[in-house]
Amino acid sequence: MDDRELAALARTIRSLPPRAGATVVVLIDGPSGSGKSTFARRVAEATGAGLLHVEDMYPGWDGLDEAARRLVEHVLTPLSRGEAAAIRRWDWENSCEADWEPVPAEPLIVIEGVGAGSIAALEYASLLIWLEADAAERHRRAMARDGGVFVDHWNRWAAQEEVTFGREETRARADLVYRTDAVDWTRSRGTIHPLADERKHAGMADQPGWGEGTAHADEDALMAGLALIVGRETPGVPRGMGDDAAVLTPDLVWTVDAQVDGVHFRRDLSSPADVGWKALAVNLSDIAAMGAMPIAALVSIVIGEGDATSLEPIYSGLEVCSRLYDCPIVGGDVARGQGLALSISVLGRASIDPPGRDGARPGDVIAVTGTLGSSAAGLAALLDSSLRQLRGAEECIERHRRPHPRLTDGALLAPHVHAMMDVSDGLATDLPRLARRSGVSLVVDLDVLPMHENVRSMAMTLRRTPGAYAATGGEDYELVMALPPAAVDACGVPLTVIGRVEAGPSGVHYVGAGANEALRGWDHLA
Repeated sequence: MDDRELAALARTIRSLPPRAGATVVVLIDGPSGSGKSTFARRVAEATGAGLLHVEDMYPGWDGLDEAARRLVEHVLTPLSRGEAAAIRRWDWENSCEADWEPVPAEPLIVIEGVGAGSIAALEYASLLIWLEADAAERHRRAMARDGGVFVDHWNRWAAQEEVTFGREETRARADLVYRTDAVDWTRSRGTIHPLADERKHAGMADQPGWGEGTAHADEDALMAGLALIVGRETPGVPRGMGDDAAVLTPDLVWTVDAQVDGVHFRRDLSSPADVGWKALAVNLSDIAAMGAMPIAALVSIVIGEGDATSLEPIYSGLEVCSRLYDCPIVGGDVARGQGLALSISVLGRASIDPPGRDGARPGDVIAVTGTLGSSAAGLAALLDSSLRQLRGAEECIERHRRPHPRLTDGALLAPHVHAMMDVSDGLATDLPRLARRSGVSLVVDLDVLPMHENVRSMAMTLRRTPGAYAATGGEDYELVMALPPAAVDACGVPLTVIGRVEAGPSGVHYVGAGANEALRGWDHLA
């Protein structure tokens, strides 16, 4: 793997959601002699991760299965509970076990070794990488290591591996397969696809079939998995996947977002013009999060049976939003499908280097524009007509149907913030993404989340804690950011400080009323 491929893999790993408490665990497994130690060291250095070797836990030469058990019991399980993890190394010189020593708390940890990818360990892993090399190459490495002194032990280990761990099964579960004795590396789910040179150069590599991909637990895990396939670094493109928009050149940003009938809107709750407005506005919100202003948009529409006569009303809403925010529609496409869906791509220009999600620093404060929860309250009122009698319900409905992107605010904030994103899926879903990308811990006070009194009343009517309701509703399209405390007043944009950035494992810690609730916003896979 060259440096460019390694950098792409490192970016993806840093964006993975944790599955062992607040810790992202990357497991690297493979047969003896496949180069796991070297590979793991490079990955750890590229990601700033802690590094553990399963062989450090071997209780003697025949302790493969015991080491794998100890990895789960003494490292992964405690990490998942937020407790202290520890290992007990094997003293090879004296053939005895050393004292227990703590495993440093890290937001990201790489664990390599035979047995790292056991079924029990996979429960806690965000990513499993399998390394593969042919037998001759592995034997050569065994002979080269320490002058071949340990080759007999390596042969014994190789014989144990298949019996103890079922190597084919572990390899089949891998998210990423890397052949360390070839110039090529390839993703796999269940089958390795080593490419012959002529097939590789012809672009004819074997590919997984329908339904042979990974069943990811949530949307963030899915996107991280897809980034492993396509998220390589591209010369001339400063930043790709991971932020609200890609950065094509130092001043050009590019985003795309979709609105699907029955998922993002319902025909009985919104007019065609509302749908057109919202489809463009949500993309403009991504542009705002990058501190940019729009240049132009392309619109692709899939229409179902009878939808053709709704396109002009939809486009009327698109045009009103387009004129208001100076984003001309310059082209697009129409196709027939099973239902109505709009996908809009917007190009924008930034006056300075666009902020991303990866710059938050300990000592920063977390702040948000505007108010939260109004869109969720509006949707609730649309779904329950009795709630429309509450004061402010109509304003909330309008906020849900026609959000207003914070383009001017985003451009003003960009020079002052260290990290910024828009609040589209709900603060409780979006803030963990910022925390993971920045590698920091966020503390957020639900009691100070800004919301209109009508939203507070709506939450209480629905028997929800107001702060929790505002944090999980989604479709606010406000901007949330990490910035120095002094910049809050200096930026020129009214902000509400809702928390702070601390050093520590990536994640969000909530305080205030509702902090003990299971807080989660929108997720397409949940």
